[in-house]
Amino acid sequence: MEVIVYIIVGILNGLFSSGAGQILIFYLIYILKQDTKKSREISLSVMPIISIPTFIYFFSKSDINLITCLIFVVISLIFGYLGNVVMKKMNNNIKGYVSFVLHAHLPFVHHPESDDYLEEQWLFEAISETYIPLLKNFQKLVDENVDFRITMSMTPPLLWMLDNKLLQQKYINYLLDHIELSKKEVKRTVYDERLNILSKYYLEKYSEDLHIFKDIYNCNLISGFKKFQDLGVLEIITCGATHGYFPILYINEKTVRAKIAVGVQTYKKYFGKQ
Repeated sequence: MEVIVYIIVGILNGLFSSGAGQILIFYLIYILKQDTKKSREISLSVMPIISIPTFIYFFSKSDINLITCLIFVVISLIFGYLGNVVMKKMNNNIKGYVSFVLHAHLPFVHHPESDDYLEEQWLFEAISETYIPLLKNFQKLVDENVDFRITMSMTPPLLWMLDNKLLQQKYINYLLDHIELSKKEVKRTVYDERLNILSKYYLEKYSEDLHIFKDIYNCNLISGFKKFQDLGVLEIITCGATHGYFPILYINEKTVRAKIAVGVQTYKKYFGKQ
């Protein structure tokens, strides 16, 4: 089995000139259950050796500048040696960390001239399907004394919409419409148990959403998230003013700086710190 793996590694290295070391490390660690540090050292040692035939073949078939290759080889050897020295000093049991960051963002949509604008329903659906369920589960974890930590972004456009009084009232109207429709569906599907159960589910869901939104958070979901941040279980982060991609926008540095400044100001306005 090991011979087969080494053959595959050699073939991949020949095809792509690099990258097969990751396969070798995976095999040594997860199949042979070798120590992580030892596996990396083996990979570093093997890869230069199996690269030699590849280099000879490409050099014979291509117009490669030998001086340039030698320069890269020398640099690689120097820094490979330094990397090996650092690796030897590393703790064998060192582990990495993975952070899952919840990203809450919606493009800004607000049409006061219309009572039923389709794009505004993006926000209403997100409130019912994402933001209220998050608040419910955060509260459940707190009530059960679960010591949890979550990082979550809330972008300026989303905060501005959640704080908009007219959009808050439109969301209430959205819930009332869905509650009315659910009640009608409960009656209509009385002879179809499967659909009737589904209709009752949505009736209960939208009724509970209305209760949470109006009675518990007084139409201000931002205050709900701030509460959990103040408790120390939620860390809220922000972004630029319009959720723009800075590398593209950086053709005008002042624009980027202005977006960062507005993001900081918005965060401070709603969460009281920066």
